[in-house]
Amino acid sequence: MQHSEIEMHFVTFYNRNYSRSGNLLTGLIQLGINTRFTEIRGGIRLSMKEIFALVSASSKNSIFVVMSPSHVLTLYLKFARAKFIILDAGWSLTEAEISRGAVKRIPQIFKAIIVDSISFMCATSILVESAQQKKFLSKKFLLKENKLIVSLTGANESELRIKPEEPRELAGLPPEKGIVLFRGKINREAGIHNVISFGTSLEAHGYILVLATPNLDSSIEIPPNIITIERWIPQPEINYLYLKSTLVIGQLGSIPRLNRTIPHKYFEALYFQKPYYSTLTKSLEEVSNGGNGIIEPDIQIDHETQNHLASFLRDNLLLKVKGFEAGNIWKNKTNSKQIAHNLLEEETIKKIIHRR
Repeated sequence: MQHSEIEMHFVTFYNRNYSRSGNLLTGLIQLGINTRFTEIRGGIRLSMKEIFALVSASSKNSIFVVMSPSHVLTLYLKFARAKFIILDAGWSLTEAEISRGAVKRIPQIFKAIIVDSISFMCATSILVESAQQKKFLSKKFLLKENKLIVSLTGANESELRIKPEEPRELAGLPPEKGIVLFRGKINREAGIHNVISFGTSLEAHGYILVLATPNLDSSIEIPPNIITIERWIPQPEINYLYLKSTLVIGQLGSIPRLNRTIPHKYFEALYFQKPYYSTLTKSLEEVSNGGNGIIEPDIQIDHETQNHLASFLRDNLLLKVKGFEAGNIWKNKTNSKQIAHNLLEEETIKKIIHRR
């Protein structure tokens, strides 16, 4: 079947770039797939009405893709008798709620479990972000593994191409100073004390750490060679930080979920061809072909204190090779077009397409 004969309709409560699904949509468009996008308005009655109207106006063989985290639309599509429903989950709503703090969010977690269970049951296929996530969801929600498909997240390429602008916090920084970047929320996955430890070791090698986060705890002591950007930063400034950085720091926490997830900033680092400083988790190992583009922490234990060593930053050849490896992974595996192509080559998706 020709790509132009496939019809895929993406639905969500949010804008098209709110979740990872926007990258898949972009890739499918690049491949010439007949795609449509609809942002559903909130409220059960109104949402149901819109979904029923969409299904009624579409070909009976249309493939509907529910964009995360709008999982409940999978149920609405089932009620409307949509024939083929793909839920681009990435990971479960339940995990998202737990990561925000289990004790205080028990009602939300219980609700998420119900929505996950029903949406997983209603979907024809479910897209997840890694092979480890596939195993986890299959076990936790008693799902057949052939219903779960690994589809990498990627990054929004159009945003990463926006002209860079220097953040005001970097004004006056000596040009000879190298930059190492950590960006993202401070949570259990981030391992902020390990990030600070590594940042402290940078000074001896002529580097500063740029710590860009909107929720830095005021009780954390920041050494002089760490520049903080304590706000949400616009895309042009994000792009500037990546372009100017020699190294991007990943998640340095030690919670089990890191073995199943692939941080969004990892894909951004690949796009900018930057080495990624992180423990080689199981999920990173599978996407990086065994560690290409990744520099693992070198830790020295001193009186039960972990010190991250940064001497590798003097090895220009290592940094260049790791950056080259990162760029190759982006080119061959994680750009939007390749992600979309890989999805269409999945046997389960092929069967859906040919059953139409």
